[in-house]
Amino acid sequence: MTGTAVLNVSITFESDWIIGAGYSRSKHLDQSVLVDDLGLPYVPAKTLVGLLRHRAAQVADALDEGTAGVWHRWHTFVFGSKIPDNETAASHSRNRPIPAALFSQPLTMTAAFHKEFEAGSFGELTAKELAQYSTVIRASSAMDRESGTVKADMLRFEERARGGLTVSAMWELQDSTVDGNWPALLLLGSAAKLVFAVGGNRRRGAGQATVDVGVTDDDLKKYFTKVDNVPRPERRPIAAGTASGAAQGRKFDIRITLLQPAIIDASATANSITSKAVLPGSVLLPIVLPLLTDGDDVVRDSLLSVSDATIEVDRYRSVPWPASLAIDKTADDPKAENIARLHVSNPKNKPEQDHYVAADGASISAEKVELRQRLHAVVGDETQGPENLFSTNALQTGTVLRAELDLSEGVSLRDDVLSADRPVRLGRSSKDDYGSATLTVTPAERPDEHRTAVDAGESFPVYLESDAILTRDGAYAPTAGQLIAELNTRLTGTTLAIAEPEHEAGQGEASFPNCVSVIRIDGWQTRWGVPKPSVLGLAAGSVISVKADRALTVADLATLDAAPVGVRTVEGKGRIRVAPQWLRAAAVDVPLRTNRPTPAEPWGDAAGTVNIGPMVSSWLRAKIDDAALRAALDDGISNTYIPNTVTNTQLGALRALVANLHTREGRTAYERWLDDDKRTKDWPGIPARLRALESAADDSIWRVLSESSNPGATDTATAPGTAPALPVPHDSPLLTDDLKVTAIQEFLIYAIRKQAQLNQAPEEVL
Repeated sequence: MTGTAVLNVSITFESDWIIGAGYSRSKHLDQSVLVDDLGLPYVPAKTLVGLLRHRAAQVADALDEGTAGVWHRWHTFVFGSKIPDNETAASHSRNRPIPAALFSQPLTMTAAFHKEFEAGSFGELTAKELAQYSTVIRASSAMDRESGTVKADMLRFEERARGGLTVSAMWELQDSTVDGNWPALLLLGSAAKLVFAVGGNRRRGAGQATVDVGVTDDDLKKYFTKVDNVPRPERRPIAAGTASGAAQGRKFDIRITLLQPAIIDASATANSITSKAVLPGSVLLPIVLPLLTDGDDVVRDSLLSVSDATIEVDRYRSVPWPASLAIDKTADDPKAENIARLHVSNPKNKPEQDHYVAADGASISAEKVELRQRLHAVVGDETQGPENLFSTNALQTGTVLRAELDLSEGVSLRDDVLSADRPVRLGRSSKDDYGSATLTVTPAERPDEHRTAVDAGESFPVYLESDAILTRDGAYAPTAGQLIAELNTRLTGTTLAIAEPEHEAGQGEASFPNCVSVIRIDGWQTRWGVPKPSVLGLAAGSVISVKADRALTVADLATLDAAPVGVRTVEGKGRIRVAPQWLRAAAVDVPLRTNRPTPAEPWGDAAGTVNIGPMVSSWLRAKIDDAALRAALDDGISNTYIPNTVTNTQLGALRALVANLHTREGRTAYERWLDDDKRTKDWPGIPARLRALESAADDSIWRVLSESSNPGATDTATAPGTAPALPVPHDSPLLTDDLKVTAIQEFLIYAIRKQAQLNQAPEEVL
């Protein structure tokens, strides 16, 4: 993103932590952790930005010695402002919200895991196993404030992410006219130092953490020497680009890949916010204008047109499902029937909802847009607790949207635009958890429509790719007749008219030449801070059957849909297709699919070295426990260390020593026990073998566990009757000294337990 600085932001958790998902996972788990696409816990950007904003306000209060001043202006520069709750409509345009200069991303472990996983650093560890061992279950209960005792029937179990984990992200801070943007960095760095806990149950010890925003202590010391001479914040203007020296066409393709879920042109119902499946041209236009050499003039003079961005289907931009194509899903071999043509009436024929089609000649493919739901809680500044829970239904990460950009003569792209991936932000909440994407502009690549000429009097379809706003005599006229009137101005000596229903329909047959719907189009003028006029228009997907009084060539058809119809065409309204081949057939095969995007890699690398050791350690401990049990059950291994001549009293003494082996006192007692002459006499050779378990020799604990047999194994990749007991090589750096002590304890305690049972009832031990 031009004119921004990149911040390496990370959180290292010192205790278990929870960012709740807002729902339970089963009847035994009352609260679950919010996880990403890999199932790994993460911290939403909103969570950390809210904490930093709160602490930065305290820093600004201290520096300004009050609740207003230049440092509060810098606070607004960094975090933005919002319209006060008591704002009136009259003053709304004068007090527009100030956008935040800080653009954040969710803090995750995903990028770090991918790097280490591809390097083979985790042995046989999979993403599924990593997610499984990233959380723990904790019990909690509600307390009676009056008595200070636990309330009855209030026991609950909640999932938490493991302590010791580090999550990270790359954030962006827009540049200001102040050299180095140091006042903004001072606020962020100071706020990070004041954040000691992140997530839920912070007052009960959860979420204790260290936050790093890439500002060092030395940086802060340097910045604080200048606090008395801080200037007012102003955003640095973006330098204008120059036109490319290479020859450019007039038509371009825009490809947008979502790096985060996106909430586009959302509608709100109660506490649910749902994104549209289409990125309107009005939202895309402000993003495209900085890519041109003369942005303001081309809009005023209507010298460009940016289409709506729709999902990519079979490498091409898709369009909304045509209203004239209907499918009976109960049929054995359902086909899309063109109800604008003569057809047998079937009440089960319905147009597909939320599907988008891409055509290549007479064949088409269709995909349905599937949204992803997330739950959020609004946290109060005073209570620091949830005040309202709401859900969002957003376009999924990895979704690819395509749009078309048409430029008039004399309008050029900047010289650094073509084929370069550019980070952009789209839609609602785009400064934190939503809307991060990459945008690429390439020369147009459109499928061949294979259109054929139309005979005089022959009915042919006019299809609306986007909503159309039509006017007549200064008033809005959302009618098929007005659309035909505009098309009649494009061909000299030709009269177009709406086609009549086919009269030769037999019993049970019908045709609907005009499949038209009307839509209300609302909008918001961001620059002026006022709503756009609410107007009626013809809805995208509408199909009108038209006939001409003379034969039309392919060139005539291209002339009819060469330009959009109606008004607001700069933002993609009024795009039409005349006589597309796939809408002239009586029926067409349409494979119906659901758009399931592959999650895209987040922009930028992970910040610093990310610690996911606690999850790996937990995974290894589980594997070690399993391997130790199998080794203890193998008489050929366990009898080497715990002979069958030992009494239960001796076994009990050894077990008490082994159980405390991880402590300094326990280690001293264990060594003294091994050095006892009586031990050498009663257990000849055993003390030496026990000492060898801690060595790096062939008889170390890792060798013992790696070679343990597994009578129930069915893994054909190993010898019959055996399976690898450890998922990593015995000399792997992941097998730390702490894990070695754990492995020795597990193996010896299992072996002691088995021998004790044999001493009591040999026939009951397998």
